[in-house]
Amino acid sequence: MILLLLIRTAAVIKRFITASKAFFKEDSSNRGIISLNLDNVFTHSDDVKKQLDYSYLISEKMVYNILLSDISVSIRNPGPREMSSVDVFKAIKLKEKKLEEKSREYIPQMIQII
Repeated sequence: MILLLLIRTAAVIKRFITASKAFFKEDSSNRGIISLNLDNVFTHSDDVKKQLDYSYLISEKMVYNILLSDISVSIRNPGPREMSSVDVFKAIKLKEKKLEEKSREYIPQMIQII
């Protein structure tokens, strides 16, 4: 199994992590954290703002920690990037319907004012 993680930080740093093996580590003491044990790891990081500034790392083993709070925010509020095309289409249609309903309420009020 080959694992590829693509990560973009708030500081606009892109990071690619590949590993030949990956498995979840169970640790009851680290509640709120998922630990991913990686074997034969290669990482490459670059700063989008600095074109020729990059770093890389090669390691036999790595533990990559993921905060569950970061995952739960993404799951609760998925954006178009995380949604399927059909779900994006449905979301757009729902927003159009809500806008139309609001405009029906708002236009008669505007006419009364005039």
